[in-house]
Amino acid sequence: MPDIQLRFHRDTLVLSSDLSHAPAESNAAPQLATQLEDALLLDSESIEQRFRLEKSAGAACLCVPCKGLSSRYLSVQAVREDHAQRLAKQLFALIAQLSPTHVVAEITPLEIPFDASSAASLREQRDAYAFIARALKNIPLDMVLLSRFPSFELAKCALVGIKKVLDVPCAASVSAHAYAGSPDTSALIQSLCDLELSVFGWHVPYNDDKLISLFQETKRACNVPLLCELSLASCNNLNGNRTSSLAILSDILVKQVEQVYALGVQFFRVTESPRAALTAALTASIQGLDVRTTNSNDTGKSE
Repeated sequence: MPDIQLRFHRDTLVLSSDLSHAPAESNAAPQLATQLEDALLLDSESIEQRFRLEKSAGAACLCVPCKGLSSRYLSVQAVREDHAQRLAKQLFALIAQLSPTHVVAEITPLEIPFDASSAASLREQRDAYAFIARALKNIPLDMVLLSRFPSFELAKCALVGIKKVLDVPCAASVSAHAYAGSPDTSALIQSLCDLELSVFGWHVPYNDDKLISLFQETKRACNVPLLCELSLASCNNLNGNRTSSLAILSDILVKQVEQVYALGVQFFRVTESPRAALTAALTASIQGLDVRTTNSNDTGKSE
């Protein structure tokens, strides 16, 4: 049993941010997404430094981007599956040097056209995510995170593909844009849990005023640990030299996190974030606290 399972429903955990907004002087982010081999060869120091900063900020779970292991990208160079496994080994060996508390394989949606009504499309999606899972088969993982999925249907495909290969806990976050307030939301969440999803979460804009009601409904819909990914994609004017802006943003994030923590959320993460300082702000506010237990009568309350 991965160590992280022993902590489910027990204490709060902060996950490292993604690399999608790495510092401008680094090419690590786009290369990790589509050209993993080039990133490891040309910019491994930037990758290691970014994760070192996230760990120093207090992230207990280092989320390692694995989208670049996809056959969709690797097939361009006509490489074999065993080559993907070597890339995975090299990437995770780089992270292992930092001795993280928990290692999480992060997989974001692939750029493969998706038609939920097509059996062929569903099969193609499952096979693509299973390919990534096979590359990770011999990697010591605590959890797989399916992050920022635009629909439940696509998340299901990815989960089935991963579960066919790996026997590790899986977490998934679904975009709140398409499903907040939907009358079928509870049933959709339960359908993922029925596929042995270990952790369910939402990917939500950091300033979304529906955040609390969304997690209130989610708490009523399932009993698995909950994840909150707060997106900073809409925060385009954050400048590294403007300390005041960073401080204001940190205050907003902390207030949001404290509210959903009161609803029983266990896992927290900032995405599309340019600064490890925001991970540090989350860590300072909730890291290590016992998960709040709530019931159907008090999910409408927050502290």
